[in-house]
Amino acid sequence: MISDSYFMSKAVELGRKGMNRTSPNPRVGCVIVKDGKILGKGYHRYFGGEHAEINAIENASEDLTGSVMYVTLEPCSHQGKTPPCVERIIKANIGKVVFALSDPDPGIEGEKRLKGAGVDVKTGVLEEAAREITADYLIYKTKKRPMVTLKSALSWDGKIASFTGKSQWITGPQAREFAMKMRGEHSAVMVGARTVLNDDPALTYRLKEPGARDPLRVILDGNLSIPEESQIIGKNTLIIAADGDFKEDKAKIMEDKGARVIRVETDKGVITAHKVLEILYSHDISSVMIEGGGQTAGIFLDEGFIDRVVFIHGPCLMGGREAPTACDAKGASGPEKAAKLINKKYFEIGEDLIMQAEVEEKCSRV
Repeated sequence: MISDSYFMSKAVELGRKGMNRTSPNPRVGCVIVKDGKILGKGYHRYFGGEHAEINAIENASEDLTGSVMYVTLEPCSHQGKTPPCVERIIKANIGKVVFALSDPDPGIEGEKRLKGAGVDVKTGVLEEAAREITADYLIYKTKKRPMVTLKSALSWDGKIASFTGKSQWITGPQAREFAMKMRGEHSAVMVGARTVLNDDPALTYRLKEPGARDPLRVILDGNLSIPEESQIIGKNTLIIAADGDFKEDKAKIMEDKGARVIRVETDKGVITAHKVLEILYSHDISSVMIEGGGQTAGIFLDEGFIDRVVFIHGPCLMGGREAPTACDAKGASGPEKAAKLINKKYFEIGEDLIMQAEVEEKCSRV
């Protein structure tokens, strides 16, 4: 007999396909099984579109009476942009629903509604795998802020660029494709002004497969120092600038090109991570990936707002006392105060080494 974990793993694979198109909704996958045969499968394709459960039901090849539905997140029971999934599940005479994670939204009462209608329910199957594709949604709902990923390409001695500021390319083409896919899994990407000045990045998503939308491009630029002709200036760009000494004329030029410029109060001249996340949450951003530079990452590290770390190590030693590092932070006063990493993974792509981990929640320094 094929296990529940096997079918749930198929649902997780489907859920990944949602990339960043579902934000701020979660990525969810679903398969419907009867007598060991998959009759229907689906995933949440984009925000405002049908949920995974509905797509699986509508794609079913046979009558679903008495079948088992495997879905990565508890089915919804309320009217949102689409009708409640539980009503369609009940109407389809599905006999059992197995879901990996309960929805943290208190308005979601899918389990209760299903049980009340006589549908068997089982929870907690392949929970960690489902949590990985739903992590941004869980943080967005429970902490009222986006999930923060720090991604950095760096040499083996921890440098993200040379002392002259050059960073293209520390890593190889396969690793850069991996990083581009990560960009497509986040609803926003963020850099500081120095990264724009040094590299003039576009920060768009450029892979055909898997398909994703361009993330919101966020620039922390306290003094509005980046040139108006930077290629990042345009639609789908948010610039967060300091309130003091605000350059009205320059901001107007950037806004005329389609960018949004927001003025914020600072803490002793520094734009705080807390304020940035507050702004992004108000823009329905459920996840943001910090792509550079070290000072921007350092602000988030010092305030305890980094949830995940992905370091891509190119096989080189950069050296240089003035060469920037991945986290140019105030830092911990000792090892016991350092942010602890858990759920660590290591693997190679081409000649590069990928190291990724989660930051232990209790290590938050705020």
